[in-house]
Amino acid sequence: MLSRVAECYDPAGWFEPLKLSMKLWLSALNTLGWDDPVPAEYHEDWIRLFTFMEDARDCELQRCIKPVGAGDKIRLLCLADAAEFAGGASIRASS
Repeated sequence: MLSRVAECYDPAGWFEPLKLSMKLWLSALNTLGWDDPVPAEYHEDWIRLFTFMEDARDCELQRCIKPVGAGDKIRLLCLADAAEFAGGASIRASS
């Protein structure tokens, strides 16, 4: 399952929060054996995550190479942060 979560094509990183949620829930299942059933207390959370993932299929995002109205000089701003279980980064071009 983890390989399926990691394989989601998302070059811009728009769905990273969803993928992170799934990876964190997967890590909670690391103690299970390969043939062990997923405990019932996890079922609702997984159904919610997969339902959200299916609903996200209809999401449309605009792509932009250069911001509208940007001049010839553009600078790249990069912010990053990390926590105990995850890290994140955001990069934005501004003129």
